[in-house]
Amino acid sequence: ILTIRALEENYGGNNYTSARLISRNKVFYQYGRVEARLRLPYGQGIWPAFWMMGQSFGSDGWPACGEIDIMEMVGGTNGDNTTHGTIHWQQYGNHAYYGGHHTINSGILADNFHVFAIEWSNTSIRWFIDDHQFLIADITPDQLSEFHQEFFLLLNVAVGGNWPGPPDGTTVFPQTMEVDYVRVYQDMNQQPSVSISTPINGSNLTAGTNLLLSADAVDNDGSVVSVQFYQESGLLGEAVSEPWEYELYNIQPGNYTIRAKVVDDDGLESLSDPVSFTVDGGSARAPYL
Repeated sequence: ILTIRALEENYGGNNYTSARLISRNKVFYQYGRVEARLRLPYGQGIWPAFWMMGQSFGSDGWPACGEIDIMEMVGGTNGDNTTHGTIHWQQYGNHAYYGGHHTINSGILADNFHVFAIEWSNTSIRWFIDDHQFLIADITPDQLSEFHQEFFLLLNVAVGGNWPGPPDGTTVFPQTMEVDYVRVYQDMNQQPSVSISTPINGSNLTAGTNLLLSADAVDNDGSVVSVQFYQESGLLGEAVSEPWEYELYNIQPGNYTIRAKVVDDDGLESLSDPVSFTVDGGSARAPYL
């Protein structure tokens, strides 16, 4: 058992000490089931967490790197029995987040070990406690691109902070988070990849002409069975054999963003990066290309 211990002691001008474990640049993953079997601390001002951050933290900063909180507990009388799951990202230059929580039926989370987990795919993140799902996030929108990269792991017990507030006279020290294990499961099947080759990102096209949508799709451990082209959430068309192309007729003026989705013979899917372009210099967007 690994134990993270929070102590009430004077160190460097602070009243408390604790620890944080970080796997950045050592162990990092994209997609899969990530779980830990933990026995949590408790009490006012105690804030344990099992979470993940994007490997791009060093270059992009937070929240643009993305954050996945698998488990957070905000200690205190009304929080020792509740686990929170949250994602954080950057949207239009601002911090955005989405989350939920689950409260156990009896007792507090410090009474027993519990398994906290997410199942993360290229379309969603699902949160679990003891295999009970309590939250799901759709990560297919373009604004959530942070969640399609590699993330590293963190485990820590914070003392105080803006969410739980400081400890008080009811808080007992030392407090411990016991870690039985941390596991990551990934499908051995590799996901296919796809990129849009035409139109070119940033191009300006002529209204009234036809537009050939084309993509490059690869599946290293199987075969590609289809490529679909989308304008936002609307399906424009599908190709079920090479070349991965679909032609649009009589395109209308406007500003457009499209993506491609590839499906392989195992049913695995991936999305391309978005491609944006204008028709006749852009104008009020037409409902369809």
